[in-house]
Amino acid sequence: MREAPSVAAPKIFFCYYYANSCTGEKSGTMLAEVKWAKQMAKENKKFQWSKVKPGGRGETYMGPIQWLEDAGIICRCYNTDITGLPMEGNAKDNVFKVYTADIGLLIEMLGPGTRADILQGNLGGFKGAIYENLMADTLHKKQQSLYYFQKDSGLELDFLVRMKGECVPLEVKARTAQAKNVQTVLRHEDKYHVKHIIKFGDYNVGREGPLLTLPGYMQFLLDPEPEDIVLEPIDVDAVNALKNIPTHWSKLRRKGFRDISP
Repeated sequence: MREAPSVAAPKIFFCYYYANSCTGEKSGTMLAEVKWAKQMAKENKKFQWSKVKPGGRGETYMGPIQWLEDAGIICRCYNTDITGLPMEGNAKDNVFKVYTADIGLLIEMLGPGTRADILQGNLGGFKGAIYENLMADTLHKKQQSLYYFQKDSGLELDFLVRMKGECVPLEVKARTAQAKNVQTVLRHEDKYHVKHIIKFGDYNVGREGPLLTLPGYMQFLLDPEPEDIVLEPIDVDAVNALKNIPTHWSKLRRKGFRDISP
């Protein structure tokens, strides 16, 4: 049994104890003490157990991670090194990022002055992490599983979604900047099989070939709904006519003709 933190607990700590379900007595061993804000303040970093506690391992903290996810506090974004469908089949279960399931939780965890910093543009290095978590929040609320692309070479794309039967990468930039990873992927369509990329940031609406740029506030307009499956009407007469083809070919073969189809 695990218990949520008490009101008196520090905001950025989530504590878990084993408890006796009959007596309610807690064990003396704390299962996990997770400093979420520090990890989520770092852009483009997978979740590292050693950052929770030096020497920390996955088998120790996976329970609390699952508890927080089941409670709707966090959502995990899984790594894949293939920009293709199905993303769930290509995802690595043991390599993931962690985001708060609601952007308001992250802002509160970062301290009472963060809201003023956002309005005044004084976020510094935290700005990218907040923008990225906002996209995770948006996709999560649209009932989307989260995936990101990263190869050992360092090539990375923030999020992958399925749109109109394609794997479409989403890039989130806190400021106007050239995204080298985006250009690399678009230049090698034969390798990455990506035809379109959407980049959110401090931009106006624009398009440069397969790259669509949108202002960050338009994230809520994303429509990653599954495409409709449309089956064309079947010509029953044409299907029935196929039954005569083997007989036709057997007659031709008896007359010396050969099937030269590949």
